[in-house]
Amino acid sequence: MGINPDVIDKSSRKLLRIYMNDHLTGASAGIQLARRAMKAVPDGDRDRMRVIVDEIRDDRRALRALMQSLGLQRKRVRAALAAVATRFGAIKPNGRLIRRSPLSDVIELEGLYLGITGKLELWRTLENVLGTDNGSFDFGALAERAKSQRRRVENFRRKAMQRAF
Repeated sequence: MGINPDVIDKSSRKLLRIYMNDHLTGASAGIQLARRAMKAVPDGDRDRMRVIVDEIRDDRRALRALMQSLGLQRKRVRAALAAVATRFGAIKPNGRLIRRSPLSDVIELEGLYLGITGKLELWRTLENVLGTDNGSFDFGALAERAKSQRRRVENFRRKAMQRAF
């Protein structure tokens, strides 16, 4: 049992569709960023980072399922644009011309932390808007997982900061 889409008025429904599509785009970009960060962490941390990548994928699936449950259309073009933008985001001044800089690791992990913070606020907002009695979507558990992801990414960021500086 999902959420009854009829509980949302037409005006709110349009804004909710835009809001959720924006977060879905962010989730796609976040997966790309997390994958890139996974390649940059030391070998001993790679499996722990892979867990975060898998969780972010699961969160994106949950968001897609929720949108489907609400009858909200996904904007696939946005997801494609996010993938392109994330790839271009890898090209940035970092103090090195040819090879990857340790500063890139710090900046990417900071970006991932900020993205996860946005996702945490998404789950809190949806719980507020849609309520807690909504079938199979446990926004509280999704928010707790985002908090856990942030803590773990912050640990990776601190290690990357120590390597860089």
